Amino acid sequence: MMKTIIFFAVVLLVFVITAVFAVYYFAREPITSLPHQTEKADQELKLSDENKTVYVFDEARGNIANPSGDSIRFFMVQAVGSIPTGKHILTLKKEGEAKVARAKIKDLMITVISNKTAIELQNPLVREEMRSHFRIEFNRITREEFSRANPKTDPEDLLLATYIEDLYFRTYNVQ
Repeated sequence: MMKTIIFFAVVLLVFVITAVFAVYYFAREPITSLPHQTEKADQELKLSDENKTVYVFDEARGNIANPSGDSIRFFMVQAVGSIPTGKHILTLKKEGEAKVARAKIKDLMITVISNKTAIELQNPLVREEMRSHFRIEFNRITREEFSRANPKTDPEDLLLATYIEDLYFRTYNVQ
């Protein structure tokens, strides 16, 4: 009887240790060394008109905070960015990392915008701040996903495959 209890205790301990290592492995931070190597180059890189193309991001829609409570508020936002001509991660339709990057970008837009009130979203300064924030975060997201799929890529190739130069709102409706 005592041997059985000890056996089950040891098995339980092994499962707990395995679970802790599994959680640690899957919850660790994403690869950050390679994406951050390009930050300075990102600020210095300027694309010429013939080396860039326009990319239209997925439209983000949702409800926004309404402290007055008089009605349901709604937003619809679509961004457009300048990306290098060629094999940019966002233009790869069937690649897994491209789908993940596009989904994360859309989720970021919905999360950031839905946490603001309608009054905040109508302020031009807030809108400009969000546009700048989105550009930085979109670049970070595309770099992380590309680095995860291509861990040994050259930093210059990483920059050209993930860089978003300009970002503008094509649609910006708050109702």
